[in-house]
Amino acid sequence: MTVSQFDLVRRVVITSFSGIRKNPELVQILAGPAAGDVFEAVVQKDHSGQIGLVEIELTLLELHAIYSILSSAYVKVGSEEAFYMRNGFFSEHVQGVVWAIDSAMREL
Repeated sequence: MTVSQFDLVRRVVITSFSGIRKNPELVQILAGPAAGDVFEAVVQKDHSGQIGLVEIELTLLELHAIYSILSSAYVKVGSEEAFYMRNGFFSEHVQGVVWAIDSAMREL
């Protein structure tokens, strides 16, 4: 994924986990069994100095967790303005990344 897409994924994952990270059962309900691993992977991934693409290896369950987190991000916020203030991106940018993931998975 591009650096900006990765930054978007990182930000949405972090904000989605805020307030619920200490409740692993709730995290698993919302994003699947690999959600905790996804949180650690995107937070710890150092992509400073990378130009173009960020490579990150994900299991199917981790990919499912990212897809779920991104797909449900807008549901948790009442307005576009609130979404932007919380995540730093507009919802259509998140939707575009979800569509790109969906498209890439269909090509496998």
